[in-house]
Amino acid sequence: MAEHHEHVDLVAINDLVPADNLAYLLKYDSVHRSPKFSIRAEGDFLVTNKQKTKVCSEKDPTNLPWRE
Repeated sequence: MAEHHEHVDLVAINDLVPADNLAYLLKYDSVHRSPKFSIRAEGDFLVTNKQKTKVCSEKDPTNLPWRE
C-alpha cells in the first residue's frame, strides 16, 4: 500500500466491496500477511495511521467523482 511510500498519496479506491469488507480483507490478508499499521473503516473511508482514503463503489468509472 501507499503507506510505505511517502511520495504516493492514495486519495480514493473504487471497488464494489464496501469499505468495512476491504478493511477486513486487508487486515487479515493470508497471502501478504497483516499490515504493520492499523486499518479500519469509517463509513465510506478506509483509515490508517497516516491517512483517510475515500472508498467508492461505482461500476461505471465515468460516474466517479473525479474532481472531489
